[in-house]
Amino acid sequence: MEWLFAQGCPIRDVERGGIPAAVEASSAADLTVLAVGDKPGMFGIGTSGEGCDVEDLRLPGVQEELVEAVLATGRPVVLVVVSGRPYAVGRFAAGTAVMAQVFLPGEEGGRAVAELLSGRANFSGRLPVQIPNSPAGQPYTYLHPPLGDRQSWLSNLDPTCSGCRSPRQTGSSTTLARRSRSNPADDSERTPC
Repeated sequence: MEWLFAQGCPIRDVERGGIPAAVEASSAADLTVLAVGDKPGMFGIGTSGEGCDVEDLRLPGVQEELVEAVLATGRPVVLVVVSGRPYAVGRFAAGTAVMAQVFLPGEEGGRAVAELLSGRANFSGRLPVQIPNSPAGQPYTYLHPPLGDRQSWLSNLDPTCSGCRSPRQTGSSTTLARRSRSNPADDSERTPC
């Protein structure tokens, strides 16, 4: 087994120079594990933490461009979002083999994520968090009032989250779906973990 690494892009800078190398590495790989998300820190030092507010729920910097470019290769992608808040990555779900939301897991987090993705561990923790579809996503819960649900006669905007549309995208701390190896194009073979 050979491992390839490509930086892709910094967490919050607009430097795009590494994206072509990430695309090249992904194109040559059987499987890509693409990690995006936050840098923990307080009062503007990081992208998530006390005093690190955001205007919308887009990934920091040019990370969304990186995700789009890697997904465009058509190769299987495991998207791991390591963040302090749920970002609007629901729109990427259809193009990934697996999505995992990991909330700033600490110094042993790398090992935990590796065990999760390799199947050596099965995390069962769940959090009441939804993965928004749009960067302007608003809080949406199962306790929403009737007028807060999708009403085509009330608004042209869909307030529902990614997890509200498919059992494969449950709003949990570790959201995974497996694709059948026999037919990767068949979504009916996906099962939530």
